[in-house]
Amino acid sequence: MTTVTLYQDIASFLSESPEWVENWLASPVKKRPSLDDPTFTVNFFNNLPIKQFDKNLKINRDWYKECVRELRERRKYCIKKYWESVEERKKAKKALDKYWETEVVTNSKYKEYYDKYHNLNDKKYNNFMDWIEVDRACLRCGFLNLIGHENLNYYIQMYEDGLDPYKVPSLEAVEAWNRGNIEDFKED
Repeated sequence: MTTVTLYQDIASFLSESPEWVENWLASPVKKRPSLDDPTFTVNFFNNLPIKQFDKNLKINRDWYKECVRELRERRKYCIKKYWESVEERKKAKKALDKYWETEVVTNSKYKEYYDKYHNLNDKKYNNFMDWIEVDRACLRCGFLNLIGHENLNYYIQMYEDGLDPYKVPSLEAVEAWNRGNIEDFKED
């Protein structure tokens, strides 16, 4: 800013009415948000995109705790959302199969069931992808205990291999299969 502009700005400021200048000078100064303000911290983490979570967010103990809390809540939400989409997809698949077996198949009605099933399949895939993004953020931030699996990259590797937690049998089911208890082994 040059000196001439500064003088012009001051001159225009002082040329205002005295009441306006007094009101302007008496107006309260807005306080900038502080990193130590808990409401600012909570709002910051609630609105922060998952890709922005990083080790640098551990500015102080309050931020550290809030970062852990937010990632824990997001992970819990993503897992819940994923399994809900699995259940929705199952219902759509049953409806599609039932229609195929019992009804007179018309192209429009079949397409409606088929599209619903595949849209729910895409939704399930996107929900799993969201879950993986939260797991990656947990690893980037160093919050290894939030993942809750002995192999921290288990779900990430499953995603990268094109697998699905719903389709991969649990360890108990695999052990039942190995013991020969085939009736205990559940499939889709």
